[in-house]
Amino acid sequence: MAKLGSLFSLSEEFVDNASLASIPSAPQKHEVAQLASSGQEEPSITASQQRSETDQGMTCLTCGIGSVQPVFANLGEQRTHFHTDWHRRNVRRRAHGRAALTEAEFEQSLQQDGETSSISASDSDSEAEESSAPVHRMAEVIFVSGDQHFRLWRAVLQSDTRHEQQSREHLADALRAVRRQSGHWAVILSRGGHFAATLFNVRVKPGKGQGKHEGPPYEVLMHKTFHKYVVRAKAGGRQSAKDATGKTIKSAGSALRRHNEAALTRDIQETMRAWAQQLRECALVFVHAPAANAGPLFQGEAPPLSRGDRRVRSVPFTTRRPTFSETKRVAQLLLTASATEGPQAAAPPPAGIVKAKPLPTQEQKAGPPEGVPPPAEPEVPDSALHTAAKSGDADKVAALLQSGEDASALDGRGRPPYMVAANKDVRDIFRRYVASAGNSLTWDVETAGIPSALTPEMEAQQAAKQAEKKAKLREKEKERKKRVAERRAKQDEESRAAAEAEVSAAAALAAAEAARQKSSKGQVSLSKQEQDAAKRREQMAAAAEARIARLKLVSEQQQLW
Repeated sequence: MAKLGSLFSLSEEFVDNASLASIPSAPQKHEVAQLASSGQEEPSITASQQRSETDQGMTCLTCGIGSVQPVFANLGEQRTHFHTDWHRRNVRRRAHGRAALTEAEFEQSLQQDGETSSISASDSDSEAEESSAPVHRMAEVIFVSGDQHFRLWRAVLQSDTRHEQQSREHLADALRAVRRQSGHWAVILSRGGHFAATLFNVRVKPGKGQGKHEGPPYEVLMHKTFHKYVVRAKAGGRQSAKDATGKTIKSAGSALRRHNEAALTRDIQETMRAWAQQLRECALVFVHAPAANAGPLFQGEAPPLSRGDRRVRSVPFTTRRPTFSETKRVAQLLLTASATEGPQAAAPPPAGIVKAKPLPTQEQKAGPPEGVPPPAEPEVPDSALHTAAKSGDADKVAALLQSGEDASALDGRGRPPYMVAANKDVRDIFRRYVASAGNSLTWDVETAGIPSALTPEMEAQQAAKQAEKKAKLREKEKERKKRVAERRAKQDEESRAAAEAEVSAAAALAAAEAARQKSSKGQVSLSKQEQDAAKRREQMAAAAEARIARLKLVSEQQQLW
């Protein structure tokens, strides 16, 4: 799609001559369903229209052309009429049993309901419901200036208030009003712990260059970004949303996410307060902050933005992660006026070829009698080869293949027997048969879904590879056991040395104590404390000897094992 340039770079004459274009659109799916349920066909092939071509010339009995108004000049003009919104509206009104609208009445209803896109909304059962029905709004608006058609985003011209529909003239006036406004725009993106806001001056001429080397149609005045960890990894969603379910999670990660979420809210509100004056001077403020992300912007005691502010608009297209670069991309798209093709009438079909479905009879409309179920669609039964393959019976599959069973036959879901095989053994039977049969096969191997033949040489190679793989695994297991045994022996040796050292130390203490007692003179008996100390030394020596004995026993058992 060619770009005409920035909205503010278009010439004054070009914009002053711009008006909303009316582009014929094809019937919607729900309209075709309504016509089918009422016993009629699509507008371009209805029986009444075909009769009007032959009996009364180029007419449209639905809209009164040929009876109230003059007939069409040629076949192309008639077929173009069948694709207009006026004809589609009258077809739906006739389907609901209401009178058709004249062209003047239809134009008047457009002025009351809004623009042409409102035609896609289904009519209600009464005129009052029809006038109050919600109007579907397209994301883009198509204008025409001279012979040039171009698109602009509706969010640039119209606020998000759904019930405030503007007429064709008002939308064209809105286009000119936007160019007269202040050239300051704001783009604010907030999602998943990422926040980016940028203030632009859009009344600047694009820089030098052409194509992708052309300078941006704006000037960045201020920008700010924040990135916090607030989304739960893998599980997704904010921590506050999880806490709102009533489940209390106490972990370091949850505490960090709660802290970061509060810090992000505080940072956003502080930034918005610091930018309060600049935001008040902005002509338009584009915001993308889904669900809970909009809280710091629109909620609180003194919210920075108000949803009732007509300057605040939603970004009308999908955005990426909020970053400074993304805000610049959003501004670039919102400012761009893109050229588009004008309305084109549908090409008439070849002469003499009329494809029309016969009208249903009363019996077809009524359906089957009550209590009688509709006839079941015929099912394709499984072949014997399908049944054997599903059950995993390899011997039966081999026998059926040898008897000439077709392995390319498909079941009710379009699958050959090979595709429904229960296990690898059954699939190998198919591959072996393909290898053995060679060129004598009576069915197509590709249709049968068999990837390749399996020859004895290939099986021998696979067996050799499998044996080599098992040998390597056994060798690895042997090395692992050897390392474990060496580690245990080392630990036992260290424990034995420590126990022997402990016994030697206890024996040395006992010998020293005995020598001291022997050399002491004039002392008939030991004191109470000395007796207790000697007793403890004897116990320590006995415990050390017991440990040595246990270690020897364990070592002997391991050697036997």
